[in-house]
Parts: sequence; structure tokens; C-alpha cells
Amino acid sequence: MADSTYEKPFLTVEQQIDQIKQRGMKIGSRDDARNALRRIGYYRLSGYWHPDRVPAGPGEKRASEFLPNTRLSDVLDLYAFDEQLRAALLEAIAQIEVALRFELGHRLGRNGPFAHLDDSHFNSGFTKLRDRVCKLPGCDGDCRWEESDHHEWVDRQRQTEQVSTEAFAAHFRENYGEPLPIWVATETMSFGRLTRLLDGLDSAERELLAAEWDVIDSTGQGDPSVLSNWMEHLRQVRNICAHHARIWNRNINATIAVPSGMPELQHLLLEVPRGDEYTPPMVRRIYGTFVILTHLLAVIEAPVRYRDRLRTLLTGFLAARPQAEANMGFPVGWQAHRIMAEDYRRDQQRAARLAMLRAIEMFGSGEAADALSAVPEGKPRRSRVNYYRKNGALLSVMWNARRAYPAFQFDPATGVVPELVVLANRRLLDGGNVNDDGHWAALEWWLTPNTSLPDETSPAEAMGTGALTRDALDRLLPPRDDE
Repeated sequence: MADSTYEKPFLTVEQQIDQIKQRGMKIGSRDDARNALRRIGYYRLSGYWHPDRVPAGPGEKRASEFLPNTRLSDVLDLYAFDEQLRAALLEAIAQIEVALRFELGHRLGRNGPFAHLDDSHFNSGFTKLRDRVCKLPGCDGDCRWEESDHHEWVDRQRQTEQVSTEAFAAHFRENYGEPLPIWVATETMSFGRLTRLLDGLDSAERELLAAEWDVIDSTGQGDPSVLSNWMEHLRQVRNICAHHARIWNRNINATIAVPSGMPELQHLLLEVPRGDEYTPPMVRRIYGTFVILTHLLAVIEAPVRYRDRLRTLLTGFLAARPQAEANMGFPVGWQAHRIMAEDYRRDQQRAARLAMLRAIEMFGSGEAADALSAVPEGKPRRSRVNYYRKNGALLSVMWNARRAYPAFQFDPATGVVPELVVLANRRLLDGGNVNDDGHWAALEWWLTPNTSLPDETSPAEAMGTGALTRDALDRLLPPRDDE
């Protein structure tokens, strides 16, 4: 016998109809009410008519009676809207989930097809050994062992791959054996397993991904903790929607974190007064979800129809039911915020700069120093890199709050920066007297195809093939007086 104190009696559908009528709901056609209760269920619908019950005092439960003019047809309209909202959210979140699959598979895949099995590509928190205790029924508690979160993740992923009925998984098992390469394995992962893999990534890789998705702090550095938080929030929303649960006025457990480097999101941290009340926190309701989806869909350049379907659905619903704004966490005047504009796009300058970085190999400061192999190791190399940079002989750009150096500037055969690169950079960078924007403009020059070069290649490509001669450079960039 259960220990529950629940004593309410079972009610037939007819008794359920009588009960909501007695409590003041206008049911319209009894046949329609009966069909709705049989199709959806009394208990499920009760979550949608809960806001229509008479409010009680602070800290008290709402009364069982309904507010005047509460109609079952309105409750069913709200239920239908919630169905549409779940479908639109699932469709939008799917774009983010698929993009994350690619990012994780691609980033880890650069280190090898099975890099996800190697501890060296993950942070210490993910690879640290932890005490484990068996929780199976009948175990006396003496069954203990040490295992990292990463090893546990690998074991569960291996089990998933072994039982996968996907045609591609069977193909790989039959032709290559186990396990699946990372760029294939990501296609078998649940959203939860993907987010766990993201959380476990090497800190530098997580930072880079956050920066590339424009989730940045006030210094311009990627904020990986916020990116992970957003993925967990979206995972929870996705699961709620996939299980057909009410979403329109729900509190999401994963409260949205707001990074300091994103001005268009700062309003999420405000409390917006509505008379004597305050809206529920925007960071826990569906408005916050809509905001981060709008940003992420723009960043991954998903078709705007996914955002617009959500926007149209929400705008139409709130126009008909303005009182629902507070329940959904929408602030007064929400459409005036920049991120809500119909023409909202990611920062185009950041997008263009990221495209340049993705087009070529880039070195960090340490790698740039290592590339100067003709210079003695250690401090002399780092000093030479800084000397070249400060005098405009070596091009660097700031990304993710760090300096990045285009690798084409270094000759791996000689371990030096070729003279033509030094000359070109000093002309482009005015001997080191330009600002950060000037450095990005110089990188754009190096990467832009030029009709004056053979086959209209870019100067960087021409440098690699030997087509960029001193004469060609002088035609492209006038010499400086100090050369």
C-alpha cells in the first residue's frame, strides 16, 4: 500500500464535466467538452486552466472556482497554441543541436578520428578519477572503483553505438569494426550526451567555440560557461517539448546566464514592473529561450524561417492575450529590443573576421615563437616575435582576447619571416602605427584575390607559390620611405 495521503475520488468524464461547470467554467457544447476531455484528459488540461482559477492571498493556493467568463473553448485554444509552440521550438532547437554535432565532430576530428576517446583533448575535471559505488539492487556497497567522467561517457557512448540500428552505424561496424569515428559518432549522440561532451572539452577549445558563436564576455573572450549553460537550457526545453508537456508559462530549471559582452541580452537581467507585480524572471521563462534561440540561429546562419515561425506565433498569441506576457516572462515593450528586430543579424564585422580566420591556419603567440626556429629557443624567440609585431613586420589580429598570427607569414624551411612578408606588412601596418582595425584590414588584403597576380590569386597564395615577387609587391603596395 502506498504512503500517499491522496483521497480524491475517481471521476468519470461526465462527472468531470459537471465539476468544472459547478466551479464556474462555461463549457459550451457538452459533446465538445466530452470529446476534449477524452482526447486530452482532465488532469492535463487542468494545467492550462490553472491561470483562470480565482487568485488567493500571498503564499496561498488558488481557489478551485474559476474567474468570471472562463470558457473551455479559450482553454482549448491555449492548449492548441502550446502544441504549436512546442513544435516551433523543437524545429528551432534542432538547428542548434545539428550545428553542435558538426562543431564537436569537426573540432575533435582535427586531432584524429578517435580523439573523443583520448583524455588529452579534455579538461581535467572531465578526466579526473572519481570514486564510484555500485547502486544495483542487492549490492552490499563493497563494489567500488575509480573512473573518470570521461571514461563513463565513453562506456555509455560505446553501448549506444553497439545497439544503434542506423544504417551508417551498421555499415561502419561491418566494414571497419568499432568504435565509430567522432564525426560519425556525433550522429548517434543524444543532445544530453553532446552537451556533456561540450562541457568536457579542453578549455581553450570551449573558449574558441564560444567566441565563434559570439557568446563573449566584456573583453571579447569566449565565455564557455555561458555557452554550456545555454545548451543545457535548450536541452531541457527540448525534452519538455518532446514529451508533450506544457511549455508556454513554464519555469525552466536551467536559468539562462547572460554574458557581459552581449549588450543586446542585458535586459534579460532586469525585473520589469507590471503594476503591483513583477514578471517572472525572463531568464527562466520562454521569453529568455526565444532570445537565445534568436541569437544562436543568427550565428549559425540558419534560415530565418525558424526564427520567424516562432516570432509570428508568439506575436499573434500575445496580441490576442496581452495578459499572457507576464506568464511567459515577456517584458513590457519587448519588441523594441534590438534582438527582437525583424532584421536582427549577428555582428557582420565579427562574422567577416571569423570567416578570414577559418580560411587559413593561425598560430597563437607560443606557436609563432616556435615557428622562428632560426632564432635560439626560449626568450629570444618570443622577443623577436614581439619586436616584429611592434614594428609592423609581423601581422597579428586580436581574437578571443588573444593575439593570433597567420601561419603563412613563417617559412617552415628556414624558420624565419621572409623578407617579402616583412616588407608587405610594414607597408600595410605603417611600420606598426595602425590600430586593431588596421591589422584586420591588412589580413583582408593578404587573403583577397588580386587581379594583378597570376591566376588572380591572393597575395598569401602567391607568397606560397613564389608568384609574389618584389616587383609584384611594389606594384601592389608603394614602398615606404625608410626601405
